[in-house]
Amino acid sequence: MKRHRRGDGRPPSAAGTPFRPEPAERPAFWIVVALLWAVVFAIDPRGRESFRLPKELLGTALAAVSVVALAWSGRLRLDRGLSASPAARALAPLAGVAILSALLSPHPAHVAQTLPLLLVAFAALAGWSHAFSAATLDRLLALSLWPAAALAALGIAQALGLYQPFVFTDTDAARLEITSLAGNVGDFGAALVLPLLLAQHALFTAASRRRRWLALGLALLFAIALVASQTLAALGAAALGSLLLWARLLPRRRWLPVAGALAIAGGLVLLLAAPVRERVTAKVRDLSFGDVNRLLTGRLDGWRAALWMTAAHPLTGVGPGAFVTEFVPAKLALLERGVRFFDEQATPVFANAHSEPLEVAAELGFAGLVALGWGLWVLGSHIRRRPQTAPENALALAVLVALGLLALFDFPFRVALVGYPAALFLARVLHAPGRGEDTPAATRRTRLTALGLALLALLALASAPGRLGANRLVRAAEARTAVVLRGGLDAHGRQLLAGNIAMLEAAIRKDPAAVSARVALGAQYLLLGRAERAIGVYREALALEPRPETHLNLARALSMAGRTEEARTELATALRLAPHLASQIPSE
Repeated sequence: MKRHRRGDGRPPSAAGTPFRPEPAERPAFWIVVALLWAVVFAIDPRGRESFRLPKELLGTALAAVSVVALAWSGRLRLDRGLSASPAARALAPLAGVAILSALLSPHPAHVAQTLPLLLVAFAALAGWSHAFSAATLDRLLALSLWPAAALAALGIAQALGLYQPFVFTDTDAARLEITSLAGNVGDFGAALVLPLLLAQHALFTAASRRRRWLALGLALLFAIALVASQTLAALGAAALGSLLLWARLLPRRRWLPVAGALAIAGGLVLLLAAPVRERVTAKVRDLSFGDVNRLLTGRLDGWRAALWMTAAHPLTGVGPGAFVTEFVPAKLALLERGVRFFDEQATPVFANAHSEPLEVAAELGFAGLVALGWGLWVLGSHIRRRPQTAPENALALAVLVALGLLALFDFPFRVALVGYPAALFLARVLHAPGRGEDTPAATRRTRLTALGLALLALLALASAPGRLGANRLVRAAEARTAVVLRGGLDAHGRQLLAGNIAMLEAAIRKDPAAVSARVALGAQYLLLGRAERAIGVYREALALEPRPETHLNLARALSMAGRTEEARTELATALRLAPHLASQIPSE
């Protein structure tokens, strides 16, 4: 096999020679390394959201600190062409539309939490691309393989039943799937696609035989973990990306044998991995019956809702992060038109559209779609112009196609575990030759810039401690409520519920957008017979995030208060959204 050597910059896998970042970029370098490990291992077993929320908040915090460190050292200077850099040109319109959409959104609570995190991620991508050298970005991508390997290894151990690294109090059935430290099987599968392609790329670019063997081992590890995840979207994205990578890098005379070997490997996966075989067989059956929504595992429901939101708010959308609030109104409108939804019992409410372009259209409107299109055009133009070697261009094509396919059927860039490594790769792709290679001395202006960025980061992350604290308080209250339900509403039980009310009110003060805290608080009032208080709390929860279960609980509270007609209306809405809730209604 012909080995491709590095050209302008060291490929992600070629870490054979000693590498040290320049002193000015060294603090930011190690902060990004910490970020790559944090988005894997950051969990909160005591919180109601044990996985995504801690990863998102800690990853955002470290990303913000890395940008501040680059500015403080003089590597990131606003007067040194940052505004003209490819990453900034690609992201600036999208950031502007997001800010405008947030200002016009009817859902300020969700927007206030989502927009700052989004802007920090944009700043990190632009800052890394502009201020880090190409060699440093390559080294960071190489180092990203190790936390991914830990994630994959724990997932394989979980699949084999050999080791469960953590025991969580969450009773969600999803925890029984192969999720490793992702908490969600889709997140786990999506997080393995980029590392798998990087490891395969290393087979062509590694500087020594030992490192090529290491790359092969990592590639096999990621592939086995991906099969164990049973996520067909991630498997398809990884397979397509791998085919593109090998097709671009292998000589034509070797393409057919390799393609045959890959086909045999795929056949063995279907033969030996029974869960994957069963899922593929079910999808083929759905396709033969023409059941598109079941083939897409209900994603068509999210897509329809996104299109409805786009039509209702065409210019700037419903606001960043507000999709979940508008889903139920969209679903009710579609049900009135006779649209049938996929599985009322499993997925009555979508928190995401399960398609990045459609969610951008729903949350940011057509202006967001135009801005997204502009960003993709800048990305494509930069790739065509950049003087990179064949392996680097092949890797860029493979990764972008794979991530693009994932983005069509899911929301990988909205999950920190997947999004931040992807942002690092995009920073490398958008890195302009000659930028970030020199280090001017830090000046008062650069230090003021760093302080300004630090202030913005603090504002962006101001809600993080409150969200984490509220998350824990809700979990604790739910556990105490379960004790009361088992033991009965005696004096001790009433004391526990009174304590729960105090904890949940504190949780709402910490996180005003905490829907789960309000739902749990309404349950406490219902158990104590305080119907009017429960009604008010449930209505607040519905204003933030309408859910069928909350409508049902509101109906119970209204009935307890003697407001029968209102109770019937809420009950009808709950059953309209989720017919399976009828089993929770007493027969009398």
